Amino acid sequence: MGLQPLSKEQTNTLVRNVLDAPDAQAGFDIIAALTQDLGFTHCLVLEAVMTIVSNGERDGRAMDQISLIFSNHRESVRTKLAEFLLNPPPFQRHGERDFLTPRTKPFAMGSNWYKSKNIALTRPEQLYFDALDGEFRPSGIIGFPVRSSQSDLMFSSAVLMSSAASADELSAFLHDVAPSVQPVIDVYETKLYPHLIDLETLRVGLSQRELDCLTMIANGYNTKGVAHRMDITIAMVSRHIRNAQDKLRVPNVATAVLKAQRLNLIEF
Repeated sequence: MGLQPLSKEQTNTLVRNVLDAPDAQAGFDIIAALTQDLGFTHCLVLEAVMTIVSNGERDGRAMDQISLIFSNHRESVRTKLAEFLLNPPPFQRHGERDFLTPRTKPFAMGSNWYKSKNIALTRPEQLYFDALDGEFRPSGIIGFPVRSSQSDLMFSSAVLMSSAASADELSAFLHDVAPSVQPVIDVYETKLYPHLIDLETLRVGLSQRELDCLTMIANGYNTKGVAHRMDITIAMVSRHIRNAQDKLRVPNVATAVLKAQRLNLIEF
């Protein structure tokens, strides 16, 4: 692990290169090369698309629903990690609104860090780091936040650089080197944000009828008015709206309309 900060000239050059990159993949390639130069062994992007709404209750506790995508932009993550991160439904955290407030500075994590610091892990965190260790062996990770947009539709992503570094090395890197790297990660947002919008739009996959219903509601029509305009029954309108809510992972039609607008699926 390199412990020398990037020079101002190096940082500025990398910032320009990322800004000039044609897409998220090309931007990631620049950061992956930097990762190697810094002495890390792996570079991954944690892409989280979060809808900050209550998702009902479990045992009397409010739930937040989070949709996660884990990718290195080049090849599928190997089976063990993919099964843990991709196959389950979106994570549901027990009323932990603080979880949805993204960190804004580089941070250290990983099994090396937590064990040496004697930090207790929650069960989901333990599973996460067990999965990472299964892929990369005992790991120390530096996370660089990419997107911090607090709204009902939130993207909170991080570039994760992993190694077998000790907690002391991670601490030194955070103090001495990370500030010179963060500007490069910050501009990566300009590439990753459109990429995340595209991924969420593809995942949602609203039908034309569902889009038409949401568009008319956004423009002031009630359910009866939508039914009349579309020449279908009120029950069918309600079904289209429920289907849209389910696909968008939101609890009501107002939030569905807002999220569809933020995804550029409908216009007022």
